[in-house]
Amino acid sequence: MQNREKADHLRSQTARRYGVTETSMRRRTRRPAEVLARHAFWWLLHVEGLSLAEIGRIEGRDHTTIGHGVRCHEGRRAALRDRSPSGSMGRDLIVIEALTVLRDPATQVAAVLGLVPSEVRGIAQRFGLETQR
Repeated sequence: MQNREKADHLRSQTARRYGVTETSMRRRTRRPAEVLARHAFWWLLHVEGLSLAEIGRIEGRDHTTIGHGVRCHEGRRAALRDRSPSGSMGRDLIVIEALTVLRDPATQVAAVLGLVPSEVRGIAQRFGLETQR
């Protein structure tokens, strides 16, 4: 999958998850839902191996803006992890992102995170998600 195709796919998935439109994610607004979605999208692209400069070219933004968004998203993820007992909320967030945005099967998510597949499916069920086996 080419970088732009990967970006289009992840943008669509992220917009759906955050309840915003793909178009609104591209705008330069500061509405919280759109900012959160945009930062999560940029973070996902970066995790997928795209450089900040590549993401900036795709998004029509400066790489420093992308870097700021990626750092903000990482900070929110760390705060969620720190606020939850034994880091379970952070783990749940990672599981949910992997299942919904990256569309990884439950067995693959479990293997990567050191969980059993039934635990991943249980987390998904708590959040009302269906899983691939």
